[in-house]
Amino acid sequence: MPRLPQNSAAQPLWTISEVVDTRPQPTPSSLIEERRPMTKLLHSVVVSLPLAGVVPFPHCPYPYLAMAPGAAAPTGAVALFHQPAYGPRAQVGVVAAVHPQGDVLECQAVARVRAREDGGLDPVRDAPLSAADAAVADRLHAELWQLLGELEPAASPEPAHTLAALQPGVGSASEFSLALAAVCELEPYEEQRMLEMVSTVDRLVLLKERLREAAGILFARRALARLQLAW
Repeated sequence: MPRLPQNSAAQPLWTISEVVDTRPQPTPSSLIEERRPMTKLLHSVVVSLPLAGVVPFPHCPYPYLAMAPGAAAPTGAVALFHQPAYGPRAQVGVVAAVHPQGDVLECQAVARVRAREDGGLDPVRDAPLSAADAAVADRLHAELWQLLGELEPAASPEPAHTLAALQPGVGSASEFSLALAAVCELEPYEEQRMLEMVSTVDRLVLLKERLREAAGILFARRALARLQLAW
């Protein structure tokens, strides 16, 4: 079931789009220009923080909350990684802009990153789509949007409202899939799996399976409620 945003009115503090490039491959010079914002963002990261029981996603419609690591709140950007109750910290997380709120950091996740053994960070992006895969991604994007609409009556405000900027024809299928994964009630291990995926189509297919399961449970509950009322 989609879960409600912690703060649906929160505005992004800093946004940077992940690239899912279906255009012809750029020349080396244009590729360098395209990657400069990400390089600048990674260089601004001052600390990596754990999120206990939470898998952070870019394009999430609400900010994540983390405790400041010391007396002075960090400025610039931080890297956030899921910390399971048992086991090591995840290697793939997000880089996030920071807005200190006292001892609490309000973090707006903007891009995926992978932690290196030397402490550095590498960007994680979905692989470029072929023309055929792009068509499949667009179809799944539209199907998921329709399925999300079927689940709307179970929540208020509607989850689709928080994702309106990523609806078909407006946002990319990759961005939509990451944002939707952020607001779905999934097990942390499955959320981490989706975060680490670099196939837009595979992530959309898995989300479709999970939302269909949620829709089936919802419709069964509604049918049971009608039967109880009839009795």
